[in-house]
Amino acid sequence: MAVTAINLALGLIFFININIIGRSNGALQVGFYKGKCNSADVENVIFQVVKTQFIKDSTIAAALLRMQFHDCWINGCDASILVDGNNSEKTAFANAGVRGYEIIDLAKAAVEAICPSLVSCADIVAIATRDAVSLSGGGKYAVETGRRDGTVSLSKNVNFISSAASISTALTAFASKGFNSTDLVFLLGAHSIGSANCFFIQNRLYNFQNTRKPDPTMDSNLQKKLGRTCPQTRPPNGRVNLDQNPTSSMILDNSYYKQILLHRGILDIDQELALDPLTNATVAALANGKLEFSSKFGEAMVKLGKLQVLTGNQGQIRKSCRIGAGAPGLQVGFYRGKCRGDVDVEGIVRNVVVQAFRGHTVGVAHCSLFQDRLYNFQNTGKPDPTMDALLLNNLMKTCPQNAAFDNTTNLDQNPLSSLTVDNSFYRQIVLRKGVLQIDQELALDPLTKNSVNGIANGADFNAKFAEALVKLGRVQVLIGEKQGEIRKSCRVVNKKSTFGGIPIF
Repeated sequence: MAVTAINLALGLIFFININIIGRSNGALQVGFYKGKCNSADVENVIFQVVKTQFIKDSTIAAALLRMQFHDCWINGCDASILVDGNNSEKTAFANAGVRGYEIIDLAKAAVEAICPSLVSCADIVAIATRDAVSLSGGGKYAVETGRRDGTVSLSKNVNFISSAASISTALTAFASKGFNSTDLVFLLGAHSIGSANCFFIQNRLYNFQNTRKPDPTMDSNLQKKLGRTCPQTRPPNGRVNLDQNPTSSMILDNSYYKQILLHRGILDIDQELALDPLTNATVAALANGKLEFSSKFGEAMVKLGKLQVLTGNQGQIRKSCRIGAGAPGLQVGFYRGKCRGDVDVEGIVRNVVVQAFRGHTVGVAHCSLFQDRLYNFQNTGKPDPTMDALLLNNLMKTCPQNAAFDNTTNLDQNPLSSLTVDNSFYRQIVLRKGVLQIDQELALDPLTKNSVNGIANGADFNAKFAEALVKLGRVQVLIGEKQGEIRKSCRVVNKKSTFGGIPIF
C-alpha cells in the first residue's frame, strides 16, 4: 500500500493474534445486491464513483488497498476504520496515513440516494478497492458481498506487524489470520503501486543493522539513486516509489516481483520476500509469469475480504460510514460535581489540548493531509471557506490537485518563525491561516478560541508549552525495578527484538 505522509516514526507496532473463528462468512455471495435495489446495479454505481475519482488521482488505488487491509486486519472487514471519533481506529497512529475516506463517502451517498440503508460501508470498501485495482491494470476479480458494518471502533485495538519484520515473523502473523506463505507473497504485490517516505528506508541506506553502512542486499545503483532522493544530511521528507520500474510504478502488475529479484526492493519486507527460502520460489514464479499475477492477487484479495465478516443480523448498516453505533450511558457533563473542589474537568482537558497543539509552531504537513480543504471541503467540490484566500492560493501552488508527489508545507505559515517554537502558530490560525483542519478549528471553536487568543496575545508561551510537555512525559510511565527494562540499545528490546517501522501494508 502507499506508505503515507504522517507516518513520522511508527516505531514498535506489535501484532495481536485475533482468532478468525467464530464469525460466519457463509452468507457472502457474488451479486448479493442484485435485484434488491430496484433495477439499479449497485456495484456499477460504486464503480462510476471510483472511476471519476481515479481519473482525477490514480494514487487512490494504493490508498484504497491500504484502507481495506487496515480495516480487515483489526476487527475484520467491518468498516470500523471509517468511523469518526476521538478514540476510533481512524485516530490510531498506525492509521494516520490512511486516506480515501472521501471516496467511500461519495460512493455511500450515491447508493443511499437510490436504495437507502441497504448497502453496507464494509461492502463499499471491498467493491471500491476492487474497482481501483482494475483501473490500475490489476484485473477485475469478483467481490463477494453481504457484509454488515461493525459497531466497535477503538484505536487501542489497532496493531500491525511492521514492514521491518522478518519473513518468519510475518508468516506467523498471517497464519493466525488463516493465510499461508503464498497469500503473503500475493498480497504484498500491492506494493507494485504506491510510495514510501524516506524516513522508513534511512536505515537501509546509511546504517543497516547499526553497521553505519548500506544494506548489502540492495542493488548499488538503486542505493545511489535513493541516496539522492533521501540524502542523509536533510530531514527524510522525500518519497520513493515502491516499484522502482519507472514505466510500471502506477500499474498493478508483476513488475514489483521482478524488481525485488534484482535486489531493488524498497522496504525491508519487500527485499526479504525475494531472499527468504520460504517465499522466494513464489516470488520467482510470479516474476517470470509461471503464476499469473492478476488472478492470484484477486484470489488473495477475496480471501482478505472474508476476514471476520459480520453477516445476517450481525452488526448494522450505517447510514453514514463515518458514524457508528451510539454508546449507551454517555451524558453531557458526566464529571460535573464528581471532582473534589468542583473542578472543571472539561476545562482542564481543553487547556491541555490547546497547550499540546503548540508543537505545530514548527514542523511540516504533507499535502495529502489537507487536500480536501483546498479542493473538496466536506464533499462540496470547493475549498474550505474558513481558509485565508491568499494562503489558499499559495497552498494550491505547492499542492496541485493531481501532483505525482506528496509535497510538504510549514504548519506555521509565518516565514520568519516557521522554525522557531513560539506563539506565531496561534497568531496565524487567528488570521485563518491554519494548514490542518484541526489547527483552524482550534481558533474557531468556542471551546478553545479564547485560549488561542490569549496565547496569541500573551508572552507566557514558553512556560506553558514546557508545562504541557512535562505532563506528556508522565503518560503511562514505567518505573521501579519490576516494570519494563533498561534497553542496551534503544532500537532493540532486550528479550525480543521487535524493532519496527511502518505497518506491513
